[in-house]
Amino acid sequence: MGPLHVLLPLKGWSEADKSGMPLFDPEVNRIFIDRLKKLLKPAIPVEEMNLHISDRAFAARAVEALHHMIESSKPRRCGNTA
Repeated sequence: MGPLHVLLPLKGWSEADKSGMPLFDPEVNRIFIDRLKKLLKPAIPVEEMNLHISDRAFAARAVEALHHMIESSKPRRCGNTA
């Protein structure tokens, strides 16, 4: 398995569970997040973000984390490449 990094949007996972929407329930989200964190291996980075999954800042962080995982997975070259 490749690298993992879990990002958790604390303000909701879909349009239906945004604040003011029918499925908005921060308590249920918290229960899910706490259970997920208990089930994940300790070596897996988990980052809670006080954002909704649709927020631009959440997307930007997801791209940043993905880029880091890709770069850190590339094989390292030793010596002269010329």
